[in-house]
Amino acid sequence: MAFYKDLNVVRYDVLGPGYENLLPPDTSVPLDGIYRCESCGGEVVMRRGELLPDGHKSERACSTNDMKWRLIVRSEGH
Repeated sequence: MAFYKDLNVVRYDVLGPGYENLLPPDTSVPLDGIYRCESCGGEVVMRRGELLPDGHKSERACSTNDMKWRLIVRSEGH
């Protein structure tokens, strides 16, 4: 789970792009941000164009067959 301390540096983005998409491993991410594995809850920070991992460290085991990534925090990036 992603955490933040200062509400002044994050913004609610209900209509922003990408939050509903589930992406398989080894997919190039379309947006900078934090992606969460829907199977085990593991999170990774990715920059646009990087490939989503096909494995990651998590408290729970996650099979590549079950692994789908969802954007949970988008960054405007510069």
